Amino acid sequence: MNFQDDDELSATAGEYVLGTLRGEERDAFEREMAGNFKVRREVYEWQDRLFSLNLVAKPAETPATLWGRIEQRLPAFSHRDDPRGAQVAPQGGFWSRLNVWRWTGAAGFALAALLAAALVLRPTINTVETQYVAVLQSPDRSMAGWVVDASNPRELRMIPLVDNTLTTPNSMEIWTKAEGAARPTSLGLLPTNAVTIIPKDRLPTLEGNQLFEITLEPPNGSPTGGPTGPILFLGKTVSLPSKKTL
Repeated sequence: MNFQDDDELSATAGEYVLGTLRGEERDAFEREMAGNFKVRREVYEWQDRLFSLNLVAKPAETPATLWGRIEQRLPAFSHRDDPRGAQVAPQGGFWSRLNVWRWTGAAGFALAALLAAALVLRPTINTVETQYVAVLQSPDRSMAGWVVDASNPRELRMIPLVDNTLTTPNSMEIWTKAEGAARPTSLGLLPTNAVTIIPKDRLPTLEGNQLFEITLEPPNGSPTGGPTGPILFLGKTVSLPSKKTL
């Protein structure tokens, strides 16, 4: 474990806060934390990040097959464009080593997904810009289906958490609506089972408590400019504190 590598330290601190760091690695981390202010501060920052997210989903049993489905999909990320220009993101090597995906329960899984998004996609430079994430859940809050990671200053990423394969000739369309906005704005169609990049300049604004929702639409998207089909997943943004300069 390299405590001088900021990315590795942040990843390990996140796993420690979530309780997924085990055995000798956890013991070594706690020994270092006792005498290293930098390590303690990273832990405090992750506690702050996750504190407001611990109720994003009510507890539920996770299907035993879920981890297997995630493992099958992770190597499959590849570059391609969707019908409206949203780019499918490549797989990062970090995904395969981050064991927080083994969390059980809907709430724990949602938190783990947020952690993974923040760790993998967080800008590498220090910034004072507020960073946002959202967990999109089914309308009855029984399942977390997507993470909206908006921590990058130039783009947001839609990260699928479940198998979204459609059995009908329809499409999934992503919408956003800030508080006080007159109507939702379409951000385009989503590939069913891929991490998708959406440039931030396609959003009218980005702020806390902003609604994101995914609806089932005709094959080419909504014909009216607004949602017409049933809501599949929805959720609102919460802020993550910016990484502080040492």
